[in-house]
Amino acid sequence: MISVWDFPDKVYILVEKEIRMQVFETVFDILGARRKLAKTLGVGYTTISEWYHGFKKRSKTKITTQCCPVWAYKKIVEILIQNNHDELVQNIEKNILFYSGHSGAPVKNPVLPIKETERLMNLIAHIIGDGTVPERGMPFYSNTCKELREEFILDLSMLGDVEYQESFKSRVPRVWFPLVIPYILGNVYEIDFVNKKFLNPSFLFNLPNNLLCSFLRGIYDDEGYVHDSNIQICCIDKQFLSLIKKLIESLGISTSDIFTYQDYFRKDGSLSKVSYFDIYSKSIQKFHNLISFTHPKKKEFLGYIVKRINRGWKYPNSENIKGIILKELKKNSVLTARDLALKTLITARNLRKNYLYKMEDEGLILRIGKKKGKGGAQLWSIAK
Repeated sequence: MISVWDFPDKVYILVEKEIRMQVFETVFDILGARRKLAKTLGVGYTTISEWYHGFKKRSKTKITTQCCPVWAYKKIVEILIQNNHDELVQNIEKNILFYSGHSGAPVKNPVLPIKETERLMNLIAHIIGDGTVPERGMPFYSNTCKELREEFILDLSMLGDVEYQESFKSRVPRVWFPLVIPYILGNVYEIDFVNKKFLNPSFLFNLPNNLLCSFLRGIYDDEGYVHDSNIQICCIDKQFLSLIKKLIESLGISTSDIFTYQDYFRKDGSLSKVSYFDIYSKSIQKFHNLISFTHPKKKEFLGYIVKRINRGWKYPNSENIKGIILKELKKNSVLTARDLALKTLITARNLRKNYLYKMEDEGLILRIGKKKGKGGAQLWSIAK
């Protein structure tokens, strides 16, 4: 669990008024005066008054909420514990109204301590996978999949009343969220979210299987692909990919070596290279049982591979397969080879080579263009 005392020193908290004043007044009594606390903490007398009252007068008409930094409360807690006020210390965390960073939206009515749950691990994975965390400003999670964006918002809610915004202006929809969240999680788990680096990944190997699987599900939802006979994960960061490979293998799932392919030339003329590894068909069932996907299409394709592995026959009946293809195209107008593979339980590659192209030559079906988007799949329809 992550206590407020595990937060970085520069996180700011506002404690409920009655408890806040009780805490400060107790420390004033212990030290003898408000000025002595100011001297102990190395701040001004006015600052102590603002932390005590919870507000700051910026002018005669303008009053703003004044939070106290965690570092100051940590020193106050030391004084309280030394003087046997343990119960009062416990009441601080129970009565925090919100916490925030130096800038950005706060987390209101926080759930503290933060429990190390499947949702927390999934949240960390999504911030690493398709998240963008600037050094300053508001971070965001971007994904075209509505279900994954909804899951991200649900994961945020385990922390309290988290202010978020959804944006659909860019090519990929975004969920904006408070910077204080990756700031806290990065400090606790030693993760550089800005550069997507695990500075000390040992905690991942010590997680119970259910938490590790939840983390890996988040990563595969963002970065994984389901092909005809295998599951693949791609990343430009080979070191990060090596970490995921070790974590997957720690669950007894067999993987390929890491390979690299050339992706595209950047504007500056440099070549983008992407690394990847596969989970082979013999471990698909185990991946399905332990990890799987939230992404609906990836989950559907994974289920198709599992059904195909367990289909009970080795060689398909040609006439049956042709009948299924014609039936599905009559029902749905246009389908891709992948769509038809889900119904016939043979691979899309075999379907194209041994059925679709031949049926096209026979005049039974025809190609009618491709799906919209990058690398759109070929669409097939009944010949008129």
